[in-house]
Amino acid sequence: MYSIATLKKLLFASGDLKKVWDYFFDLMDREILLKDSRAIANPAECDLLTHVLAAVKTSASMQLGRQVSVSALMFSETVSESFYQGTYLIQGIPFPVPMFYFSDIETGSFVYHTEDGRDQMFRFSLTQMVDGKMPTRH
Repeated sequence: MYSIATLKKLLFASGDLKKVWDYFFDLMDREILLKDSRAIANPAECDLLTHVLAAVKTSASMQLGRQVSVSALMFSETVSESFYQGTYLIQGIPFPVPMFYFSDIETGSFVYHTEDGRDQMFRFSLTQMVDGKMPTRH
């Protein structure tokens, strides 16, 4: 059975983020992710998302070798699952960046597509270092 809880377990335990993102998109295709979610009217005013996006900006800036900004924030929350999901634009990345985050385990993931068609996948935590860096690229 497909569930957000299984996505959380995969994110926490899997060494292969491609499997995690494949499962995320399966949930999206099955319309499970938005089923009990509510839109966040102004994500820039959500304290948690402010911290999450700061970590994302830091990581993207490190990987791209330049300071970046994020814009066009569109997020929703599934309170019963402590789950946030959404998209945003990273300056210099031509496609929207999907991201999800579990506030109860304080861990999330984002992926962006480069102009040469490659996926750059990251897992991050706001409270602990992962593999000596934060966020960790997979």
